[in-house]
Amino acid sequence: MKRKNKKIKEICGNCRLYDREKGECKVAVLIDTKKINMPVFPKDKCHMEELGIEIKEIRWWSEDPKTGKKTKGNGIVKMEYPVDLKLWEGFLKE
Repeated sequence: MKRKNKKIKEICGNCRLYDREKGECKVAVLIDTKKINMPVFPKDKCHMEELGIEIKEIRWWSEDPKTGKKTKGNGIVKMEYPVDLKLWEGFLKE
């Protein structure tokens, strides 16, 4: 079966970062240490892209120290972040 290389329309409704229940973008903007999620409509174009804001992904989760599997609740916190992330410079050590 051949897949067509169909161009997906770059709107909030097609984005994995769009929270349909809340009607907002999951990309958090930090202003004076306060986390803000921008309200958006499904047909909106990406505001971050339009404003020239580069999006960087930081992922964190906890793992069971005995099994190494992801867990909810207590565990060892693991974090994955871009090497060139300037915000963390001097804060995170290798």
